[in-house]
Amino acid sequence: MYQLIFVIVLVLVWVAAEWGGLAIRVFGDRTDLDRVGKEPGLYIVNHPGDIDILTGLTLAYEFNILTTLKAIVKKSLLYVPGLGMIFYASEYLFLDRKWSADQPKMTAMLKQSQKYPYPISFILFCEGTRFSKEVQTERLKYARSKGLPELQHHLIPKTKAFSSMALGMKEGTNLPSLFDVEYAFPFGIPSVMSILEGRSTEVHIHVRRIPMSKIPSSEADLDDYCHKLYQEKDQLLCEYYEKGRFNCEEYKREGRLRRKILSHVNALVWFCVALFPPSLLALKLALDAYWLLLSIPIGLFVFVTVIFEVTLRKGLKDFKPKDNVAKEKYH
Repeated sequence: MYQLIFVIVLVLVWVAAEWGGLAIRVFGDRTDLDRVGKEPGLYIVNHPGDIDILTGLTLAYEFNILTTLKAIVKKSLLYVPGLGMIFYASEYLFLDRKWSADQPKMTAMLKQSQKYPYPISFILFCEGTRFSKEVQTERLKYARSKGLPELQHHLIPKTKAFSSMALGMKEGTNLPSLFDVEYAFPFGIPSVMSILEGRSTEVHIHVRRIPMSKIPSSEADLDDYCHKLYQEKDQLLCEYYEKGRFNCEEYKREGRLRRKILSHVNALVWFCVALFPPSLLALKLALDAYWLLLSIPIGLFVFVTVIFEVTLRKGLKDFKPKDNVAKEKYH
């Protein structure tokens, strides 16, 4: 079952990294990064855009934890066509954003993780939703009312999920570490549409390992710790955008070419599987004289429509004054 999930999720990785041109560069202390993929943990990740899960899956593939990483996400993702089914099969936890309903789910998930034959890691977006100016304005009002420091590049985190996960980890799970993960986009934050359109971009990822022994044990202290953690994350991004880089060396894993080849072969196999049934149908229709005769006027209609569309677009383009044409460049 998990082999099937792997080859399905690997298609998403291929779409992001190969089709969409999402280049990942990882930074951090080598001692910390050598532990990623070798020990389970809770990954606390910032949420700047709508491709953050795709970025996380691509990073997980780089560190060989694609099938052992479970994301904690909002329930609305369950209803995204195709993607929701993949997340459900991968046993992601879907939150209702009602603590009375979500807390039992998280407790049950942590208990279930101990029954797996291999260690399970979790990824959590404490901000709750992706960063936007509108949401940031609302969160800043809340921060001022509670006397919390204001953040520039993050939303004020929601601490209950973090506290629940951290307490569960301290009460007997096999998660020895917390990994602080920070996404930074030097050429602007891409969207799912820009990935599908194949507009290449780059993401710089900073990873820091924090042993569970350094994390508080009470819920109140964990709430404060989560806020301090996000203040540190925000300071890190402020320094990054000021200097244009993280203040540490890039980490490069071995075997990238092998992983790239496997991703391409997997995508090719799925492409052939998807095309096989319609190809058989097209062949059958082509061999049928009735459909062959019917296809002639249909083909002629399509041909005329395409010629008309191209001619119309060219005419409109030539009609525009050249000094009013602005070509948008995506970085």
